[in-house]
Amino acid sequence: MRPTSIRAEWVSYLRVSTTEQAERELSIFAQQRAADEYAAKHGQTIAKHYIEAGASGMNANRKVFREMLADVFMPGSDIGTIVVYHTSRFTRNATEARVVKEKLRKLGVRVISICQETPNDPMGELIQGIYECIDQYESEVNGLRVSAAMREAIRQGYYPAPRPPYGFRCMKVEVRPGVARSVLIHDEHEAELVRLIFQLYIASSGAKAVARTLNQRRLFYRQGAPWSRDRVLDVLQESAVRGTYVWGKVSARRCKRNDPAEWLELPVKAIVEPALCDLVDQLRKDRDLERAPGHQVETVNLLAKLVRCPKCDANYQLETSTKRSRRRGLYTYRYYNCRTACRVGKEGCIGARIPCARLDEAVLDFIADSICTRPRCENLLVHLTSNSAREERRARKVAQLQGDLEDVRDHMTRWTTVVERDDRHRALGEKSIRELQTQVRHLLRLLEPTAPPADSASSQHLDPQTLQEAWRALVTGGGTVSRNYVQHLIARIEVRENEIRIVPREPFPQ
Repeated sequence: MRPTSIRAEWVSYLRVSTTEQAERELSIFAQQRAADEYAAKHGQTIAKHYIEAGASGMNANRKVFREMLADVFMPGSDIGTIVVYHTSRFTRNATEARVVKEKLRKLGVRVISICQETPNDPMGELIQGIYECIDQYESEVNGLRVSAAMREAIRQGYYPAPRPPYGFRCMKVEVRPGVARSVLIHDEHEAELVRLIFQLYIASSGAKAVARTLNQRRLFYRQGAPWSRDRVLDVLQESAVRGTYVWGKVSARRCKRNDPAEWLELPVKAIVEPALCDLVDQLRKDRDLERAPGHQVETVNLLAKLVRCPKCDANYQLETSTKRSRRRGLYTYRYYNCRTACRVGKEGCIGARIPCARLDEAVLDFIADSICTRPRCENLLVHLTSNSAREERRARKVAQLQGDLEDVRDHMTRWTTVVERDDRHRALGEKSIRELQTQVRHLLRLLEPTAPPADSASSQHLDPQTLQEAWRALVTGGGTVSRNYVQHLIARIEVRENEIRIVPREPFPQ
């Protein structure tokens, strides 16, 4: 059934997961052709095909899927119909499917499955819900089967995944006629780099220095990607380079670390000598900032995920540096710096380091100057002291007190019933009833017509200047309140050489 919507544009979402690449009936080409034919049958054309290759339907953060939803939810969007080959192509998470489709329905956007077309009525919604539950069930059952097969392959000495750990490659061996399995062997080029990384880490000051050295020598990671601190650390802590590959540490489906009792070990040929591995492990412990004396890892970041590098568009992250001086002793500098510069080095991005206190102060002052204005304070005071506003607040307060009174009286009734049914609870029940009666008397006093409003004493002595100073101090004082203001009002902050560009989420109220 063709949906009726003021949004006339049709788009399609096409997806294959990594385990379905070879399935002809679900290939991208087959899905695209089916979507075009379906649209043409209804007198429409597909304006855009959103293609997601190699992404699991259980993953809620699929890049192209989120890009499509962003285009649909964008103000002024004309997208009114999303065509998918099968409900499982949209998502295999039944909860996510219901939430997303409900948001789309409120905008007049409908998701149509070519293979499972349903009417646009309550019965159709019910049938779609059943399909979505079946999709999730099939995905979970398939996941259990694949996991069991992989674990059995590990027990037999084979490597079941397509991507080997760094330093190794997969070699096919014939188990029986027509059946081949993979085993891990050294990749000579990568194995040599692994040994170099261990040597550089011992000679250098840390993983970032190793990454910079490798990038400067143009000894890149797989597929020409630059080395970063995290990639170096992954190599250093990989158990396979020590002679034992550990399978099943993390459950991708449950997104959490498995119990060590569930891990399986696959013996492989070691790349690095045990003595060198032990030395690196000891150095990593010594260089751990959480254990090193005088180094305190700071996690508070007022501008988290807001500051962007204008050169590479990466997020800024917190960077700390511990210094020592005769006058101040041991103290710590805190900076914002480009994430790429911190993890890859200047070869990835030159970055732009700026002290945290200076940038935090500049942003908070900008917010305070924009919203804590004298006219706004005057208007706020007029609203607070007006009769209509007082009556409105009084009405809300009375409604809240009446609700509390009903809850307390209901609680008293339940306790009375308990005491009457079972004499064993009489002592405890009578004590509770007396406490509840005290609460009732207090609430009744607050509900008396002569009771003063709760905000009368706090509002009659305020003047615009006092309110403005107090409000500004609240905004710029730091802590949770300041962070809430920043995260709610600011969309993006760009740090340039001679200026700081602050982009609000929407124009500040005047």
